[in-house]
Amino acid sequence: MGRGKGLCQPARTFHTFRGANTARRMILFFGTRTGTPRQHQLPALECPFCGQRGTLEGTVLPHFVHLFWIPVFRLRPLRWVACRHCKKQFEGRELTPEMQDALKKAAL
Repeated sequence: MGRGKGLCQPARTFHTFRGANTARRMILFFGTRTGTPRQHQLPALECPFCGQRGTLEGTVLPHFVHLFWIPVFRLRPLRWVACRHCKKQFEGRELTPEMQDALKKAAL
């Protein structure tokens, strides 16, 4: 079997020209990420479900917008309260005003 004409072609060379309309491309890593959860004992409050006093534990979980895994600014944190006695969890609209105030004071 002989070599046919056109099977062995010279390598093509590609030329790149950088003009005014050439856009530079960059990979951008961004998104949201949670921070470290902070837990606080709420001894002055009683559980609205079981009525036990001193069994509530509040948790604050911050959220951040990150750029290249570096936190840029903070979003609204998630807050919830759990009773260690009856295991009931309260979050969002279930939080009483006293629970919300205690979490805000403890987060400072």
